[in-house]
Amino acid sequence: MRIKLTKEAVIKAIQVLEQQDIYPSIERIRKITGGSSKRISQLRKELTSTAATTTVENINNFESKIMSQDAVSRIELRMMQMEMLFTQRFADIDAKFALKNDVANKSNKITELQDENKNLKSKNSLLIKQLNQELTRVKELSKLLQQANNKVTELEKSKNTQSNISTEDEDEVDIKNKVIQQFNILMEAQWDEKQNAEIALQKVARQWLMEKWPEDSHLLDNAVLDSNINEKRYVIVSISKDIKTEHIYIVHCLIFHRDTEELVRQRKDYIRAKSAHDKAHQLLNG
Repeated sequence: MRIKLTKEAVIKAIQVLEQQDIYPSIERIRKITGGSSKRISQLRKELTSTAATTTVENINNFESKIMSQDAVSRIELRMMQMEMLFTQRFADIDAKFALKNDVANKSNKITELQDENKNLKSKNSLLIKQLNQELTRVKELSKLLQQANNKVTELEKSKNTQSNISTEDEDEVDIKNKVIQQFNILMEAQWDEKQNAEIALQKVARQWLMEKWPEDSHLLDNAVLDSNINEKRYVIVSISKDIKTEHIYIVHCLIFHRDTEELVRQRKDYIRAKSAHDKAHQLLNG
């Protein structure tokens, strides 16, 4: 059975909506009371003038209130929009400041790194300088050490040379004495003794030359020496032949100066036998 919609129901629905500060539209009244929108609209018109007037005034007041509330809502919404806009703007500004600060920090970091790099380069240059100084010192020490080694070598060589010279001097004095002795024997010998004296003198001369040129010992060992004597000197000359060498003829000469008792030795290579014999003749008869 369908319930008939009454004025009281409509008025009560309106009052309920007004108490909730909700505009009592036909659709909202219908949701409370039920019925059709057309019926609700008729009932609203049939309300008593006082009630209707009161209701209309309430409705107008409510509409004004709603409008006021709508204005406040719009203002609040605008404020919220403005707040959101300002918040976004502030966020953008903060981001820009943050970016600027980040750039500044990066710039400061770059400056710090550049300063650190300069310091490292300075330290590196100092270390390289110190290393070069150490290398220079090492080179100087190495040079001094080499000089010291050379000096030691020279001293040892000088010592050996002195020793050899001393030995040679002793040998030379010994042979010189033998040459002088044999020369005196030759000069003082009788006619029949001169041959033996000459042979002894040549033997001493051969020994002398072999010690001075040991590489020719195989040539001088069996060499035949010619000799000659005059008022100033005594000469002994040998001509050797060595087919293993380019200059196969070798002239060895020992000269004894009678006035100074000085011994002089000579050695020279010749390609031709005639040149060697000419030199020997020159030495013996010069």
